[in-house]
Amino acid sequence: MKISRYFPLVIVGILLLTMFGAMAPSTQVAAISDDAVSASLVAEGDAIVASESPYVFLADLPGLSVAATKEYACSVVSQSPKDWAKMKSRQDFDMRWTVRNTGSKTWTTNGTDYKYIRGAQLHTKGSAFDMPKNVASEGKIALYVDMMAPKNKGTYVSYWGLANGSSHFCQFYLIITVK
Repeated sequence: MKISRYFPLVIVGILLLTMFGAMAPSTQVAAISDDAVSASLVAEGDAIVASESPYVFLADLPGLSVAATKEYACSVVSQSPKDWAKMKSRQDFDMRWTVRNTGSKTWTTNGTDYKYIRGAQLHTKGSAFDMPKNVASEGKIALYVDMMAPKNKGTYVSYWGLANGSSHFCQFYLIITVK
C-alpha cells in the first residue's frame, strides 16, 4: 500500500486541531489531497463539505441572477458555400451567411454594416454593405457578397464582420480551396 506524501502533514494537522480545537469556539479546516486542493471554512457544529473546485460559481449563490447579454453580438446560423469548398480558378460565386442577432440591440439599416475585415480579397463588387433591413434581437438575416475564386491554386480565407461605424462586434469567414 502506497502512503501519500501528504500523510504526515494530515496527521500533524489532525493533532493540532485536536489540541487547539477544544479551546477555540470555531474551527477552520483546510484539506489537501494528491489530485486537487479543496478548502472549506466551517463553524463549530456545521457539516463539513469538501469541494474539489477552487472556484465559486455565481449560479451557486442564492438570490443572485446574472444576465450576460451584450448589446451587439451575433452567431452564424449557416453559410453557403460551406468552408473548404473546392472551386475552379476564377469561379464566380455568391457567398451567403445567415446570421442571428444574439445581442439586445436592433441592427439598423443606417447604423450597421457588414464588411470585409482581412484575408483573401475574394469580393468583386464592394467591401462594405449596409444592412439590407433592420434585425431585432434574436432575428436572423441572410447576407450576400458576390465573390470570385483566385486564379492560383491554394487555400484562401476571407474574414468579414458586422460593425457599427468603426466598432466591429461580430466576425465570420469563408475558407475555399482552388484546385
